[in-house]
Amino acid sequence: MAGKHHRRLIKTVSWLTLAALRPLIISILITGKLKWPLTISCVELVTKIGLGCVHERVWETFRLAASRSRPRTRPALYMTD
Repeated sequence: MAGKHHRRLIKTVSWLTLAALRPLIISILITGKLKWPLTISCVELVTKIGLGCVHERVWETFRLAASRSRPRTRPALYMTD
């Protein structure tokens, strides 16, 4: 299970790093400066990584809870009246 969380974290970080480049580039082109766009992009990236991990864990918890509470029934092989 630890490997699964490690892979999820790497995937989240890599995707959000790519996603942070777009607003960074646009902000630099608009302002012509580097300091504020870089600061905002770094804060945004850290926030997105944290929220992304929390979001994944919450959904995993719901999935596990739903599978535990669902009664196991066998599918009907024929129809009854």
